[in-house]
Amino acid sequence: MIAIINAVASLAGTWMEGKVETQKAKVEVAKRVAAGEQEWNQTMASASASSWKDEWLTILVSIPLILAFTGHEDIVQRGFDALIDVFGADHGGYVKRMKAAVAAVSDNGVPLDVKLTQLVRLFKGGEPFKMSKRAGTFVMLRDVVDEVGADVTRFIMLTRKNDAPLDFDLDKVMEQSKDNPVFYVQYAHARIQSVLRKSVEAGMGSSGAPDDLTQLSDPAEFSLIAKLAEWPRMVEIAAQSNEPHRIAFYLYDLSAEFHALWNKGNGEPHLRFFQEDDAAATAAKLALIRAVAVVISNGLGILGVKPVKKM
Repeated sequence: MIAIINAVASLAGTWMEGKVETQKAKVEVAKRVAAGEQEWNQTMASASASSWKDEWLTILVSIPLILAFTGHEDIVQRGFDALIDVFGADHGGYVKRMKAAVAAVSDNGVPLDVKLTQLVRLFKGGEPFKMSKRAGTFVMLRDVVDEVGADVTRFIMLTRKNDAPLDFDLDKVMEQSKDNPVFYVQYAHARIQSVLRKSVEAGMGSSGAPDDLTQLSDPAEFSLIAKLAEWPRMVEIAAQSNEPHRIAFYLYDLSAEFHALWNKGNGEPHLRFFQEDDAAATAAKLALIRAVAVVISNGLGILGVKPVKKM
């Protein structure tokens, strides 16, 4: 009972703050209108127009919600020390209220991180797919997965920060080009696997550490090494901030560094991964790209995407 009273008190203290957040959302809509994002803004403005309903609903629904929280204290008791909620962008006014409720029922012991997600606009054939709740025209996530696959869907959804709008083009995500981040990253991994298979066939496929890494001396190789060195810190930051899109961004940048080295080797033979007259240089170069493959594979695994070995 005390927890409920505390929660109601905290909720009352943040109710006006919630209204301020709603006004901020309306200001953001106005900014986007000025930027020319009319269609997106019309949807957001429509949601904001009903904000007065949200405020009354909050009052009516808050008490049952808090009661629900008090019935789920076993989540904390089972060892969970953090909560993450995912809200639509038009529900930004609820954030402070919900954090206050969680803080009250957990005695400030469990933090709540609320991620506000923007809209996803679907495109097909270069045209946006119009969706309407009133008309009953909509696309389920299952429909998207069935058309392009789960791995593609996961990766593309993570190529934008959650609070940034995303244009999901069903045609572009299947293209084999640099503009398709899924293909670009997977192609880097497949290229490396192809080189490693050929190295085994040539009797140079040792997975041990090379004796002489000083054979890597070109700026393009140094750039790739520097990007690899960012990986541990990138994973740590993404985990601490609950921002998996950082992994997707990093994998794309790492793949770009690898593809740049590959392309440079087409014009400069000494940069190619196989040096027929220099076993030490070959071993060092293979060790470098093997490390790239390991990081790409691990990164895709974090995102729930299976790395491909052939394309």
